[in-house]
Amino acid sequence: MDKPLSNKERNRFEELISTVKDAAERDVHAQLEMGVAMLEIRDGRLYREDYDTFEELCLDVWGYGRSYAYQLIDFNVIRGQLEGQGVKVLPMNEYQIRPLKRLKAPEERAQAWENAVEMSATADKADTPPPQSVVKRAVEAELYKLEPPPAQAEPPERQPVDAVPFDPEKLPASAELVDVPPETQTAPKHRAPDIPPILDHIQCPVCHSVYEFLEEYLRSAEEIPQNSRPNGRDQNRIRAGLEQHFSAISNIPMPMPKTEKQKGEARVRWWTPLREIAELANWNQREAESLIEQSFKHLRDKGFLIEAPQSILKTVRALAAGQTASSQSGRKKSGYELYKEMYQNE
Repeated sequence: MDKPLSNKERNRFEELISTVKDAAERDVHAQLEMGVAMLEIRDGRLYREDYDTFEELCLDVWGYGRSYAYQLIDFNVIRGQLEGQGVKVLPMNEYQIRPLKRLKAPEERAQAWENAVEMSATADKADTPPPQSVVKRAVEAELYKLEPPPAQAEPPERQPVDAVPFDPEKLPASAELVDVPPETQTAPKHRAPDIPPILDHIQCPVCHSVYEFLEEYLRSAEEIPQNSRPNGRDQNRIRAGLEQHFSAISNIPMPMPKTEKQKGEARVRWWTPLREIAELANWNQREAESLIEQSFKHLRDKGFLIEAPQSILKTVRALAAGQTASSQSGRKKSGYELYKEMYQNE
């Protein structure tokens, strides 16, 4: 169990809390002070009486998430490392040094930073810290330093084709020489028509791997149905779009449930009907919006009270059934006729 804070620790803790709160302008000195104060609070666990973790303290007292708090701490640490390595042009904010975290040794960080300063230096801005994009390129250059390839022996000299005589008698007995007229030559059946035949003449193995991948991709793309069912994330996106569309044309605000009871009502009156409407439209958002518009207009003209998507669901079903019937038979059967039949049968 953690021992309670002493009076000295409590006073220091309150002083550090005020230091971070007062640094409102976020200039380089403020960020440095904030990083120093946060580092001392975290390493000394001065938050232990009031909070279980350092992250809870940051969120409750300053409104900072864990990521930003640790970025300020890293800014203080890395800037101190650069000063220790004798760097003259130092970073002005924590955003500039984020790529340096990929390097572990202080010497590598200092070398990458100085390279970035040199890369971004101009005649009138020789001592200006580089932007993050330049620092990122310098860090990648430091990470992926390539050693010169080892010396390779020269390949043996190739003989010209004419120097090797061709003797048909040395061919295997099963081999036959067949002259195929050019007009009867065809490409392999498995080849996708959109791949240019020039790739056949490329000897690079990497190019052939890309060529085979493109063939496989085009073949698989032809087998995928156009109206395939979307994944869960796309379904939620389509349903949310239909929710906004219905609210826009009906001037009915979208539900903002907070309690479990409110969520249950929203599910029955809004979410489940909109999901069924999307299913009826084969998850085509434009078709689903068109079904909603037609159903809303029809019921509004008839004087029906519309309170939620649940109110138009039966009309949407009838419209979708009418579209299906018209596509499967020669006679175009009206969806409104089916709609009336549904109500007469109830």
